[in-house]
Amino acid sequence: MSEEDRSKWLDERGYLDEEYGLLKDGRVVSRPEYDDGAAYIDGKLVDIRKGTKLRVRYIMPYNFLIAAHGSSINNNDFGRRLEELLRGMLRKKNTLEELAAKIAKLPRQD
Repeated sequence: MSEEDRSKWLDERGYLDEEYGLLKDGRVVSRPEYDDGAAYIDGKLVDIRKGTKLRVRYIMPYNFLIAAHGSSINNNDFGRRLEELLRGMLRKKNTLEELAAKIAKLPRQD
């Protein structure tokens, strides 16, 4: 991934990850090879459809929040601010205490 693509990806999603295929013998193939079901291994085209597992690897810190369905955090008006706070925490601009204080002020769901 180019530095420009990496920067754009970070701005849009807030984290970086990569997907790849893991063969039974522990070898790694690219996501396009996994999707195609074939890869060149030791100079030979090999059918990898059976036994290959898709894996996702996060290549930088990320965070997420789990909340009950009826939680006050499930509030569309707060969604953008929540995302800003979570991203800010990764960049050391915001704290967990700040997030907790904002959530405590949200209206209760009935």
